[in-house]
Amino acid sequence: MTCDATRLQLTDYVKTELTRSEADDVAAHLNTCENCRSNEAEIRKNFGLLRLATAPKPSDALWARINASVDRIEAGEGLEAPVRSAAWVWRGMAIAATLLIALSAVMLINHQGSPDSPAVARLDRMGPGVIIYRITGTERQTMKPGATLAQGETLVMDPGAAAIFTIDGVGRFRVAGGSTLRIAGPRAIQLEKGELVADITPGGKGFEIAAPQARATVQGTLFRVCATDDRTALTVARGSVKFHNGSGSVNVMAGFQSAAVAGKSPAAPLELAADAADWDLFRSVAPGPRVELTVEATSAGKPVPFQITLKSDAPTVVEAGVTERTYIILTLESPSGVRRLVRLAAGELTATCDGQLLHGLASIDQEKRLVLKGELRGLDAEGTWRVSALFASGGREDSWAGYAESQMAAIEVKR
Repeated sequence: MTCDATRLQLTDYVKTELTRSEADDVAAHLNTCENCRSNEAEIRKNFGLLRLATAPKPSDALWARINASVDRIEAGEGLEAPVRSAAWVWRGMAIAATLLIALSAVMLINHQGSPDSPAVARLDRMGPGVIIYRITGTERQTMKPGATLAQGETLVMDPGAAAIFTIDGVGRFRVAGGSTLRIAGPRAIQLEKGELVADITPGGKGFEIAAPQARATVQGTLFRVCATDDRTALTVARGSVKFHNGSGSVNVMAGFQSAAVAGKSPAAPLELAADAADWDLFRSVAPGPRVELTVEATSAGKPVPFQITLKSDAPTVVEAGVTERTYIILTLESPSGVRRLVRLAAGELTATCDGQLLHGLASIDQEKRLVLKGELRGLDAEGTWRVSALFASGGREDSWAGYAESQMAAIEVKR
């Protein structure tokens, strides 16, 4: 395969929209061509940055499709659960461990824990340019990573990029720009407006979302609630959720949707078509692998040994190296400030776990770590170079999907 032919297919390759044979041809060429790997790295890097941006407002056409689906539910159509489509399964795996809540005045409650213990949310990271305010009574302060929200405090975000928060023992939350929420209780967040994506750790007596027309009680961990003034809709992607109000109750399984209006029992579940919602709006906030990069000092023109270490707070299965669905990109900055991207090819890394050479999949946690070693070339100028590593994977049915990036590390290059 030529470079010209490869470049024409790179974007579709990154988006996994090629056929298996086409993807194999592109992957084979990338493993032998540094220039094309650099082009692919640039495309993948840009896609990664786009994923950090604020999710766009759903279009009128999108809401029309969702409302049409809900209207079918209320009309009693399709009460028998059809066989789940392969498209749904694929999309469900791609968004595993996420929860999208885009509604006004919704309460998130986890019943485990003492009602007297204060809820504390910690700001882990925030997108570029976003301004976040913490309001306590009449006092208004800006927040930076590491700052916390206590019970009774309100968070207000200006429009812009998103931010990631953690509530210990409850879960992680991605709050979109333009959102307003309040820490309403020991295990409760009230979303007044905006969008909240949450990865909740279920436990104790369960987890509940209270919306105007119905409540969703968790028997699984992945679902979406959308509420308006007159309707609450529930979509389940994994597990099952009890959807109930004063008029009745239904259990909604993965791949199905129900809706409730004031004064009526929730509708019988209906399978959700794969194109009935814009699944690109979902983004996982589950804690994935953490990436650490270490490098050694070197002389100009000599290869630089480096080590990439992956670990995770929870047991996580990752691919142990570069494959057609897993890649590693190094961002290299010269002493003069010029940056370039280096996509590592298969065969350029050795993988070990617990001191044993490894191929295929690795199971990692806080103690058991995946170590990838290689050499970086092309550092021919004296001075301080800087480098970071991006590990990303499309995942397989049995492995983690997502991306994680290390901090910048300095390399001292001498003559």
